[in-house]
Amino acid sequence: MFETNKKVQVFDDEFGNLRTLNFSEIPFSVKRLYWISCVPRYAVRGRHAHKTLEQFFIMLSGSVNLVLKNHKFETTLKLTVDSPIIVLMSGVWRELSEFSSNAVLMVGASEEYDESDYIRDWDEYVNWLEKQ
Repeated sequence: MFETNKKVQVFDDEFGNLRTLNFSEIPFSVKRLYWISCVPRYAVRGRHAHKTLEQFFIMLSGSVNLVLKNHKFETTLKLTVDSPIIVLMSGVWRELSEFSSNAVLMVGASEEYDESDYIRDWDEYVNWLEKQ
């Protein structure tokens, strides 16, 4: 469903910190990067699953709650800049909420944008899962 054992390397000194991500840590080829910012605290983003797309999530600033679930499992992860990289496999429903005022979330995707890969309705998602 998801992995949290991947880490961003952090190098701290008196001039601040440098954070690096080696793409060899990501178990898929990255074809697209995007970031989410300036989200009102009350907003909920995501609310969908992908049929084939895989993603990773890295919090660049602030914090957000990431809810991951399917018809049998649910967990909420609080993402901060110190969180591990979250690698999300296809077929997982995700919701993002409680964005801090300075939240910037970077997402890497295994494919370019394709609307037909999205499942945006929970009941449709559960039906899709049961057929897998």
